[in-house]
Amino acid sequence: METHTSWCCFGPWINVIAEDKALSFSKFIPAAATLIAAFLGAWFAFRLQKQEKEHKIKADNITAGNYAIFTLMWQFSTLDNICKQIIDPVRTHPLKFIVMRAILPAIEYKDFKFDISSLSFFLKPQNSLKLQITLRQTLAELFIEYRKFQTAISAFNIRTEFLLQQARPLLDKAKIRSYRDTPGQMQVGEEILSLPQDMRKAFSCIETALGNLGYQRLLQSTDEVIKLVDDTKSSLFIMRDKLVAALKQLFPKNTREIVSFEPE
Repeated sequence: METHTSWCCFGPWINVIAEDKALSFSKFIPAAATLIAAFLGAWFAFRLQKQEKEHKIKADNITAGNYAIFTLMWQFSTLDNICKQIIDPVRTHPLKFIVMRAILPAIEYKDFKFDISSLSFFLKPQNSLKLQITLRQTLAELFIEYRKFQTAISAFNIRTEFLLQQARPLLDKAKIRSYRDTPGQMQVGEEILSLPQDMRKAFSCIETALGNLGYQRLLQSTDEVIKLVDDTKSSLFIMRDKLVAALKQLFPKNTREIVSFEPE
């Protein structure tokens, strides 16, 4: 009887407490939902922002890689034009060292320089050690090619300066004439020398006009320019293929975005 009486006494209080807790919990649910929604919204916004940033970085790197390919082909085209316009017309000429013409103004190789900072992604660690080595080696070879291009253009400019400022005035003074269109002849004053029969006499006349040092310098610089231009043209083309292959390995899902310029 006492137990029943006690329960009757405390029962209403227990109901009040239970109702109060339910009421408190019901108030907590909207606040918790708001907090969770805010957290998820911030998380998704952060994730989206991160993805957009990564996408932009990738797009910028692909653009930098394409520009490097373009620069390589720009260098190639410059040397190819020198070949077609300057070297090839006199390549087999017996006196090419005096008939190979010059170009003014001098070619500025700085206009064909790579943007080093934009290619720094080649140096970043990669999941694949093989890919990492490939990228770093490709970057090193890329700048070696630029040095070779720089050397070829410098040699061409130096020969141009020497030919126009020193050699040509001395040849004109000695009345020595030889033309690209008539490789079998050289004129010295009023005399016409037939080549190659009079080759020794022709060389002797040129050496007398230029002096031994001037003669050797023009002869050697012409051969050097031809070799440098030919060799660098070939290596630039190979370098283009290496760079394209490296970029496609680095961005396998974006291979269609990587260009491969073909020379005309």
